[in-house]
Amino acid sequence: MKMAEKILEQQRSQGFTKDKAKSWIGGGRLLVPVLVPLAYRTITAVQRRNQEVEAKKYGVSGSDVARYQGYGAPLRARIEATRKSLKELGRSNRVGTDGFIKDANSRLDVMEDAIASAEKMTPDQRRRAHQSLTAELDGLDRQIVSTLGV
Repeated sequence: MKMAEKILEQQRSQGFTKDKAKSWIGGGRLLVPVLVPLAYRTITAVQRRNQEVEAKKYGVSGSDVARYQGYGAPLRARIEATRKSLKELGRSNRVGTDGFIKDANSRLDVMEDAIASAEKMTPDQRRRAHQSLTAELDGLDRQIVSTLGV
């Protein structure tokens, strides 16, 4: 009889009891204020690192990409960097660069419109559009470098 009572008591204590629930809640009250900020910092650090890696693929910094939203943010940051290069080219007062700068800026405007349109595309279409925009930007960057004579 005593053995049966012990087995019954063990089975009752194995489940989730009121006392166990209270101890878990008490432990949670102590751990939540510590774990939530740590989890938040970890998540933001991972996101920041992923953003930096993605930005380096496009040749820009993560802080430049952070100014823009959406899937095309790295491309928008790269377009901004290309516009800065065009301004430097304009300051160099080289002969015949005015037409090139005007044409390049209009091409960049079209690229920005394409990036905005790609935001609404399916992932496959968006990836192909971004690849073609990247190739176009590469060509434009090569033209700027050759015009600068570097």
